[in-house]
Amino acid sequence: METNTASKLKAQLSEVQEELRQLQRAIPPLPEPQQLYEKILRTLFSLPHLLIAMKKISKECWKTLMRQTPEVAEDELTTDGPRNHQSRYHGPPADAGRAALHVEGHPGRGV
Repeated sequence: METNTASKLKAQLSEVQEELRQLQRAIPPLPEPQQLYEKILRTLFSLPHLLIAMKKISKECWKTLMRQTPEVAEDELTTDGPRNHQSRYHGPPADAGRAALHVEGHPGRGV
């Protein structure tokens, strides 16, 4: 009986190890932090232009979206339902202008 249980456990362990190996192969390696940062910025600054060029959104609509102040209720971010209190994100401070978007090599130009 112990041999049967040990065999089952070994088989389960082998299956789980194979699943883990498959998951590890599926996850791409992360680039160096600076390279990752540059890729994120490139995507961030090119996305509006791509959306507009593909006619997925109009230039005016994008500008309107960027002027809006996001307000996200805490219960909208959780899966366990509403809470008694809500914390809201009220966007960047009023004095945070376009200069805050400037990153070397990425002018942060508006659309």
